[in-house]
Amino acid sequence: MQDRLLPSELQHFSNLPDLHYRGGNEWSSACPRCGGGGNRHDASDRFRLFAGGNGYNARVWCRRCSHFEWADAHENKPPDPVKIKEAELLRCEMAQRETQRLQTKIEDLRREAFWEGWHAAMNDQHRALWRAEGISDGLQDFFRLGYVDNRKFYNGDQPFNSAAMTIPIFDVGWQAVNVQYRIIQPPRNVGKYRFTAGLPAPLYLTDPDNEPSGPTVLVEGAKKAIVLYANVGHKFTVVAVPSKMPGQQLIDRLMNCDPVYVALDPDAYSDGQSAKRIGQMLGCRARFARLPAKPDDLLTKYGFTAEAMMTYFNQATRVA
Repeated sequence: MQDRLLPSELQHFSNLPDLHYRGGNEWSSACPRCGGGGNRHDASDRFRLFAGGNGYNARVWCRRCSHFEWADAHENKPPDPVKIKEAELLRCEMAQRETQRLQTKIEDLRREAFWEGWHAAMNDQHRALWRAEGISDGLQDFFRLGYVDNRKFYNGDQPFNSAAMTIPIFDVGWQAVNVQYRIIQPPRNVGKYRFTAGLPAPLYLTDPDNEPSGPTVLVEGAKKAIVLYANVGHKFTVVAVPSKMPGQQLIDRLMNCDPVYVALDPDAYSDGQSAKRIGQMLGCRARFARLPAKPDDLLTKYGFTAEAMMTYFNQATRVA
């Protein structure tokens, strides 16, 4: 859809990443509070900006963190009790609509269960791709990994087609909540991973029979979690966040996990903020295992054994 400039009352949001006109006097972007844009491979649309109309002034609202404000809130006007009440009613109404939208989309995902067909249709060539990533046929079956020959993806507004390896993501009770795609042939400078459009990227559980608990290893990305599970899952719960900047709601799922061994990719430490941010959210439960490379690469490319990996966990520190 052709972009359209923000109205003047929303101009102070014009520098947000991934700003895009959605139609109906509504725009979307990354959120100034909870993020979601900039270095992502797919555009973030969690933050919604509404021009004035239908009896309301211009306003903004985040589908992820529920931040709401009137467009003129930055003008330091005295608080208006009527507008405060209106804002709360609108925020609740939007949150209810978003909850219903997500429930409907997840119900559709579970009913259609595309990943089951993609798993069942894999031939040995497809399975070999997973084996090359350090994931055995038995684990492919356990986690219902699959392969799709041709699927449409987007780079911003530009569509492209590619084969992809598929990773269904299950919550406790093996209830599907998303599907991740590892694109086989992404265009140049386009990332390899996508989630199901319109659904939040969830925590990846390698034990969907139970809530995460006890000593836990936290990595970035489902594939890394599966490889770690294959090697040290007998000693730890293993979970994955979708990126090095996860939302608080994902970290809150680890409330029963102690300690949490944070085994992020090396760039999460070198950027000076990502690892520290997760540590702040985990508090005293965090232990930082600073690995010399991505954890799955250590095991599949550089000859690390499970025992060598355990050395890093045993030497993990409280400081990122």
